[in-house]
Amino acid sequence: MFIECNLPILVDGYDTNEILNRSCFLKNLGWDGVVLNVSISKNNISELDLCFDKLSAMTNRLEREWSEFYLQYNKSAQNDNIRFVSPLTVHNERTKEFRFYKRLTFVEDFESFSRLNFDLQKFRSVDIIAVVPTTMNQLENVTSKMNIDMISFQYDSAVGGLQRTLIHSGAKRLQELMKRDVAIEISYSESFKERKNFTDFISRMTDLMRLTKNRNMVLSNGSSDQSHFRSPHDVANLPALLGVDFSVGKKMIDDNVRMSLLHGEQRRTVKGVLQVSDSTPSGNKRSRDKMDEK
Repeated sequence: MFIECNLPILVDGYDTNEILNRSCFLKNLGWDGVVLNVSISKNNISELDLCFDKLSAMTNRLEREWSEFYLQYNKSAQNDNIRFVSPLTVHNERTKEFRFYKRLTFVEDFESFSRLNFDLQKFRSVDIIAVVPTTMNQLENVTSKMNIDMISFQYDSAVGGLQRTLIHSGAKRLQELMKRDVAIEISYSESFKERKNFTDFISRMTDLMRLTKNRNMVLSNGSSDQSHFRSPHDVANLPALLGVDFSVGKKMIDDNVRMSLLHGEQRRTVKGVLQVSDSTPSGNKRSRDKMDEK
């Protein structure tokens, strides 16, 4: 099940038909699901509560309208003689199925975010909670204070250098997060714009693959521009440029994404933990055999 883990949206800036069009395009490229990503910064942190309601309502509407919209989308494509061929998709009756997931990504203003309690009920409506740290202090806050599902490294000319430094200086912190099954994401869309960007992306991906030993790592797009969308086969081939097996790249868009969604499910689930201790004085303890006999 190939899931595109990062389709940026604005809850007030997009019509559901726009998102459905992008989702149909992804589906025909071979993807089985998409994670709708809303970035939270100091500019919209005050509207966070409203964002939960709008994102949930939007996702519910997308799921209701998907089947009919996808059918009409493909009829239109056939009329225009457009055909999609995905080498990783098995065409059967289930190919029309598509899943929508919800994600919040926190950027900037970590002082405010570190005070948020991601275990609250409202955060349980979100499938993935991610953060984009740019300094060691932010990474330490993430490690010690935040119950998150994903760390994201996204190419940006303003923070690219800081993030490269962070991968090396924050290696121990990142490994601590990996032990908690927190995913480490790297987005590739910006890397195709210029040759320098692609060189930086390959360098950063190499560093992360060495650090993670190909575990917990997720490859995602990070762009809402359809011209930047790639098929699962193309994305899975990116790590192969570094000489690793094709199966490693497939895992970064399949197993590791589902692991992140499972981590989010565990965060959202209320668990009761029962700790049993023997408080009986040592002199009054009875063996299991005696208890069984009784």
